[in-house]
Amino acid sequence: RMDPFCNSLSENHVYHLINKTKSWSDAQQYCRKYYTDLATVNDMTDQERLKEAAEGKQVWIGLYQMSDKQREWHWSQPGVKYNKSDTKWKTGEPSDNGTKTSNPTHFIKTEANPEMNWFQAQHFCREKHTDLISGVDQLNMYNDKEPNKPDKDCFIGLFRDNWGWSDGSDSSFRNWNKDVNPSDNKCAKLEEDGGWDSDKCSNTKPFICYDGECLKNRTIKKNMTWEDAMDYCRHRHRDLAWFNAPNLQRMVEKRAKMADSEVVWVGLHYTCFLEEWLWVNGHYVSEHDHNWENPRYNDCGLNGAMERGGSNKWVKRSSWEKHNFICAKHC
Repeated sequence: RMDPFCNSLSENHVYHLINKTKSWSDAQQYCRKYYTDLATVNDMTDQERLKEAAEGKQVWIGLYQMSDKQREWHWSQPGVKYNKSDTKWKTGEPSDNGTKTSNPTHFIKTEANPEMNWFQAQHFCREKHTDLISGVDQLNMYNDKEPNKPDKDCFIGLFRDNWGWSDGSDSSFRNWNKDVNPSDNKCAKLEEDGGWDSDKCSNTKPFICYDGECLKNRTIKKNMTWEDAMDYCRHRHRDLAWFNAPNLQRMVEKRAKMADSEVVWVGLHYTCFLEEWLWVNGHYVSEHDHNWENPRYNDCGLNGAMERGGSNKWVKRSSWEKHNFICAKHC
């Protein structure tokens, strides 16, 4: 039996070890109810903090295996995005008929090395260097500057899997133990030594939840104008809620459902000077982040709210209207 890890959303994840033994799905529900979600890991810094939070226990994290149809390519090095149009696949590739990650072969690095499978190679590179070579820029640099290229096929940091994070984030970071076949089971766990393995989702373990910076949201069941709501939140909590990330959006959606009004004020406002929508924390609203009911309708004196029900669309309302609102607060 393992303990689960839950995580709650923020710019810097705060991990919380939950010493209750649950199945993966029950751990997910717990984390979403009391924090944000099961732990997501973005890089080796997160991995080290996760290992420390686990206190030597075997715990659930937020990685799970989706359907085979959802398999995607990723680069091993965090932050390097895979773009099919930039890659130089051999004719007839990529396919699933070639070299598998479990087959020994060489891999690109700067010194002589033994033959390893892909996971062993990734582990070696992360331990001795930074990572397997990742991204077109690094490959081009290698081809331009490396005079003694190997005469055998070599692994690079490109892999394909159908694993995804519980909170819907696009982190491609994986830290499988080097002798693991992650396709054997459907849910991921952190082992006592800090490496990852897969396990049956029905098994019970402790788990880790995350909290971000750490922010939580509170629904205020008072009807106020947008400006009064902002003053209320800043005086008693931190500010009107902002959610410029998918996981934060989900947190606010849950709070919106608790409101008494049909829509709730959130930390969105339109600035006539810039002719842009801004969050109260000063960030611009990305074209890819919004969920507007009517994206083309903009005007001075408008502020942003969220529908209480349905698909929780963002709506634009005059600032003098009075609605419930959602405050962001420190944990």
